Amino acid sequence: KLLFENWRKFLKENTEGVIQAEEKVIDQLLKTSELFRTAWSEMETSLEGTRHHHGETTGQHTRNVMAAIEDVIDDLADTIDDATRRKYRLMAILHDIGKPATRAEEEGGRVRFFGHADVGAEMTKDILEEIGESDVDIMVKLVKMHMGVLQRINLLKKDQLSDKAVRRFARKAGDQLEMLANFAKANIRSLIDPDVVPEIRGEAWEEFREEQEKNIDLIDQLMLRVRAE
Repeated sequence: KLLFENWRKFLKENTEGVIQAEEKVIDQLLKTSELFRTAWSEMETSLEGTRHHHGETTGQHTRNVMAAIEDVIDDLADTIDDATRRKYRLMAILHDIGKPATRAEEEGGRVRFFGHADVGAEMTKDILEEIGESDVDIMVKLVKMHMGVLQRINLLKKDQLSDKAVRRFARKAGDQLEMLANFAKANIRSLIDPDVVPEIRGEAWEEFREEQEKNIDLIDQLMLRVRAE
């Protein structure tokens, strides 16, 4: 019984810590950036529309990613500084900020967000300059490239990712490659983490979950190839 009570207390304290970390970043941007306030209002009403988002808005998906990124920050607690923690949190909150402006629904109901990373990168630049944030160029690069790792693992699973392409991507990502890889894992985790996704998970849930677990493994394979170059 004592073990159970301690474990319940641990979960409660850690859940509260994640929520506080999320709200701190969101509240700060809402209070200091008019551009973000407008963008966040749109994110809160813009539906993701894909089966693995369970009818969420982009705002809710963003909160889910922010929760997942706190696990990354905890895992890296002994190896990163406060500035890096803030970059992770800003990346989580801003990575899909360009989605509402690029949302398009095709015949049949499929929703697309073509170019949302590029649009989001421009919006990120304007927002962070508005609030006087440091490392604006790095954050813009992270938002612009946040889909890069996922795009490469899609090629990897088809055996279409050449060594030359791996080297080119690694050079383009530069010092931010590790952060991009960690963020990609958090983005995937936000879709399948049982503490995040709703109880009603839609069709073919187990197949989708297994596919995403494999994608996380592919990210590790991609990073091994990068380090081998």
